[in-house]
Amino acid sequence: MGFPMQTDRHPCVSPAARMLYEELSRPSIAHRVALEKRRLLPVLNELRAAGVAVVIPGGHVFASTYIEEIHRCLCSAAPVGSRDVATRFDLTHGQARALLDYLVDHGRLVRRGRIWSAADDADGQS
Repeated sequence: MGFPMQTDRHPCVSPAARMLYEELSRPSIAHRVALEKRRLLPVLNELRAAGVAVVIPGGHVFASTYIEEIHRCLCSAAPVGSRDVATRFDLTHGQARALLDYLVDHGRLVRRGRIWSAADDADGQS
């Protein structure tokens, strides 16, 4: 079951973009969508422009709502390592690292060595 797209907020998104968004919204396959740039780039750009998909370094594509769900889970948990995140969210280690680094770059998480935690927990961690 994917995360619902707010169609009323994004009425200009094409049917092809909606279908790709639905694929990206399913946690079990969100990270498995291969970037066939010639075919998917225009649709990905459409989803990015609508603010419902994120392409992070390394070419990984995630639905924005999936990233938000992972962020919420990580903020409510004890600090974690990238392998823990990979296991918990069915990601490869590289995909988990890229996603964690993306969240750090956007001020959502902090990193101390090999451990990531919620940005507001930074003062309490040693």
